[in-house]
Amino acid sequence: MTNLVTDIEETVAESPDATAIGFRGQEFTYEEFWAQAGQFAQALADAGVEPGDRVGIYLPNLPQYVVAFHGVLRAGGIVVPMNPQYKSREIEHLLGDSGAVAVVALSDLVPQVQEVQDDTDVHTVVSVAGDADGATEYDAFLADEMLETVAREDDDVACQPYTSGTTGTPKGVLLTHANLSFEAEASPAIHDGIYDDDKMLGVLPLFHIYGMTVTMLATFYEGGSFWPMAEWDAGEALELIESEQLTIVHGVPAMFNDMVNYADADQYDLASVRFANAGGSSLPLEVMRRFEELFEPDLMEGYGLTETAPVTHANRPGDRRPGSIGKPLPGVDSKVVDHDFEEVDPVPEGPVDDETELDDVVGEIVISGPNVMKQYYNRPEANEEAFTY
Repeated sequence: MTNLVTDIEETVAESPDATAIGFRGQEFTYEEFWAQAGQFAQALADAGVEPGDRVGIYLPNLPQYVVAFHGVLRAGGIVVPMNPQYKSREIEHLLGDSGAVAVVALSDLVPQVQEVQDDTDVHTVVSVAGDADGATEYDAFLADEMLETVAREDDDVACQPYTSGTTGTPKGVLLTHANLSFEAEASPAIHDGIYDDDKMLGVLPLFHIYGMTVTMLATFYEGGSFWPMAEWDAGEALELIESEQLTIVHGVPAMFNDMVNYADADQYDLASVRFANAGGSSLPLEVMRRFEELFEPDLMEGYGLTETAPVTHANRPGDRRPGSIGKPLPGVDSKVVDHDFEEVDPVPEGPVDDETELDDVVGEIVISGPNVMKQYYNRPEANEEAFTY
C-alpha cells in the first residue's frame, strides 16, 4: 500500500459514473469526486502545503468535507479533524498543538480561525459555503489541474484526531495509513462487507473517529455511496433512509432513541436497511428492542476508541449478545486485566449475580492489533502510560 486513498482510483477506473456522494437531492459520481479531490490536493501543494504537513478540517458533514479529507491525503498531508461546534479557544489548542498550516472551514467559522491564527502556523484558510474576509472561497481555491496521489508508507500518519480531553488537555492521536486501511476493511466485514450498490447514511460527525472511519472511509474503500447529513434530525434521517433506499445505518444510541420516539416513526419503511449499528456509548436494551419492533433490521452494538481507529469489538448478525460489546475484530486481540496486569476471568453469562465479588470480574481492557495508534503526538509520558509492550 502506498496511500490509504489509492484504492479509490480502482473504483473510478471501473465505475466512473457510479454515485460516490449523495447530498440534498444531488449526486456526485466517483469521477467527479476523485477529480475534485485531486484539484484540492494540487491547490494545497500550490499554497505551499507539503507531504507530512497537517491540515485542519473545520466543517460539518458536507460534500466538501469528504473532498477535502481525501484531497489532503492525496497531497500526502495529515488531516486534523475539528469539531465545528468548537470555539476559538478550543481550536487554538488543536491548531497550535498539531502545527497545522492550513484550515478548511465553514464560512461562518472562519472568524474563529482568524482570531487565533497569529498564534499558530496556519498560513492558508479556505472558506466553504460562502465568502469570508481573509480566506479563499472553496471553488476559487481548487486548482485547474489534479495532483497525482503522493506515495506514503504504511506507517506514515494519515490523520490526527484529538481525544475528548475528559482526563485533561485533548491529546493528538497519530493514526497511520495502515491503521485506517485495516479498519476501513475490517469493520464492514462483520456484516458481510460494503458493496458497490450499498448506500451509507453519513450522519455521524466526520470529525469523530466513528463517523470518519466506519462510515466515510469504509464506504469509499469498498466503492459504495455516501449520503452525509450536515446536522442531526431524526425525521430527516428517516425520510432520507426511506426515500433514497439507504442500506447501512450507523449512529450513537441517542440517535436511535430519537428515531424510535419520533412522531409517526412506524409510518417509515426502512426495509432497505440491511445493517444497523450503534456505538459511542452503551446501547439501552429498550432502544434496541423498540427499533427492531418498528423497523426491519436487528440493531447491533460495538465498541472502540479513537486510539484504535476505532472499532475493536462488535456483535455480528446471527451472533450477538445484547448488552455486550461483542467479540474482537479478526486480527485484534484483547483481554481484561487487573491492577497487577493479571487476566480477569470472563463472566460466561451475565448479568453478574449478587454472590460474585466485583473485584474478581472488574478490570481494564487492553488491546493489540493493526488498528492501534502509532502514538500520542508529542506526549511521551502519555505514551509510556498507554503502551504496555
